[in-house]
Amino acid sequence: MAKTTDRDFWKHGWTKHGYCSSAALPITDYFNGAVMVHNNLIAINNKNNLRDYLAEGGVTPANNYTKQVIITAVQRLVGANNNVYVACKKDSGDIYLKEIHLCLDTTLRNFVSCPTADPDQRECGNHTSKIRISV
Repeated sequence: MAKTTDRDFWKHGWTKHGYCSSAALPITDYFNGAVMVHNNLIAINNKNNLRDYLAEGGVTPANNYTKQVIITAVQRLVGANNNVYVACKKDSGDIYLKEIHLCLDTTLRNFVSCPTADPDQRECGNHTSKIRISV
């Protein structure tokens, strides 16, 4: 999100990802949980974010990869038996990585496998399609 304020960023995070959990999880708990997950599960082993795990798995910006290569790189973080969602955006015939969804248990302390989703809803093409990672 280019040229946005911190407030805009967090507002987007809540609207896009947290609002559906508001019945069970108050907004402050959602954001406290996000910080806890980052500090305890992601920002460890000299890594600061998901991009570091992708790079460790050989997935770097400005290159193209299959969805499975991206998933395998993310599984370095979440565990080899845990499925993640990879969502893409098609533009002018190319497929770009849009989002990677990680799933957690209700304690927010352990990664779990994301439920199976219809691949057509993720716009990443078939298993041989090449997905571009933007810089």
